[in-house]
Amino acid sequence: MPLSEFQDIIDKSLENGYSVAIACDLTEKGFLWKEGIALALDHPGKRKDSVNNNGMLISNDSLKNSFDEVVVTSKIRQEAFDNYETTDDHDFQIVGIAKDQNGKKFYVAKNSWGTEGTKYGGFIYISENYLLYKALNVLINKKACLQKF
Repeated sequence: MPLSEFQDIIDKSLENGYSVAIACDLTEKGFLWKEGIALALDHPGKRKDSVNNNGMLISNDSLKNSFDEVVVTSKIRQEAFDNYETTDDHDFQIVGIAKDQNGKKFYVAKNSWGTEGTKYGGFIYISENYLLYKALNVLINKKACLQKF
């Protein structure tokens, strides 16, 4: 399935009020559970974020725009899978979409690991690039399938 269709199914399901289950890889250096963020980093460790009351991600001023994410293509996604760089490590429930102060898209995911020691009480903000790069499959409600995408 083309990446655009994969993403469209996720987005339309969320827009129509249905959460989405994903299986993905969380072994990347950009998967920062305690910080509440997952980024497909070219250069790991350059950004930490916080969320304001409106659910918008706000970067520390010194780190604003200071990271680069992998440009995700079908080719690099497949290579990562074939080389066992992307494995099915964990499942999440995506419950919404948020944007940071620059309009960068993130998926709000609920995790089963509990709420202690985490920045956002058991939720993590998964960047659009991370999801496209490291999500292996999705599970959506049958009713979401019946709606026009």
